[in-house]
Amino acid sequence: MERRSAFLLLVCLAGAFILCSGCTQPTDSLPNATPSSTRTMVTSVDTPLLPPPTATTVTPVDTPKIPPSADTPSLTPTTLIPGDPTSCTKDSDCVPAQCCHPTGCVNIRNQPDCSTIACTKVCQGPIDCGAGHCGCVNGICSIIPGPASTPAGQATLKIAVKDAPKIKDGGTITHLWLNISEVSVHRALANQSINESNEEMTVIESEDPDTAGWITVINDTTMVDLMEFVNMSREIGQNTVDPGRYTQIRLKIDSGTITVDGITHDLSVPSGVLKLNRGFDLDPEETLTLTLDFNVDKSVIRTGSDQYKLKPVIAVLLDEQQARGS
Repeated sequence: MERRSAFLLLVCLAGAFILCSGCTQPTDSLPNATPSSTRTMVTSVDTPLLPPPTATTVTPVDTPKIPPSADTPSLTPTTLIPGDPTSCTKDSDCVPAQCCHPTGCVNIRNQPDCSTIACTKVCQGPIDCGAGHCGCVNGICSIIPGPASTPAGQATLKIAVKDAPKIKDGGTITHLWLNISEVSVHRALANQSINESNEEMTVIESEDPDTAGWITVINDTTMVDLMEFVNMSREIGQNTVDPGRYTQIRLKIDSGTITVDGITHDLSVPSGVLKLNRGFDLDPEETLTLTLDFNVDKSVIRTGSDQYKLKPVIAVLLDEQQARGS
């Protein structure tokens, strides 16, 4: 009995020892299992996450970045065409690039503001005095030698000025500068008669702003020294107009100066527009030159000591040779 009890006790102790060994063994193996499972989780989690950023961030973003550089050529013409000062599609798009003695042509959208600029009438540029004109050549505004042709069914009207020497009160006028800002002509009504006299006439000053029926021939300020055109005429502008009958000529002079015996004085000029009751007829495709022949001796009035006033007396001459010639 005692032997059996001792044997059972020994078995129990051995079992307890084995049980304790089994408890410690898993504990020692846990650290080995944990890193293994950790590595498996990192691998399974990191592996799917890394490729998406590489594919989404680098490849797709860089790919659309390439087309913008390819789009640039298509955007460049859209940007440059409106800003290209010389681009054109037809002759009427092109005008002189400079106000005075132009040396090039630009699109009318980029024409310079010449409203406050006065030019001398010296012929020194490739366009001056009919030497050339602006036109559209292969999409570029360029200077074309020779005067512009008159469009079919239209007429060309030119304005010129001339004068004679002036002696007044013992003094000689050597310069008479006028800033002419406008020359217009008025269309006649049906069956309206006109005055075709070449005789001198005193202009009629008017403050009437009415523009109905008036066709502008010159609308840029032009500075002319009448003393440069003694006994000769000089063209100061031209325009294409409708053929037909015209009854009046309107002139606007903004300011002037006069030089007498080497001393320059301000010249008082009429504040309104000046009208000349002189008519003419224009045929289709005709070129007509109207020459404003100033009589300075009658046009300049001395109102006081070193004070001068302009009251123009003008004869309007029609250049029949230019009018009918081509």
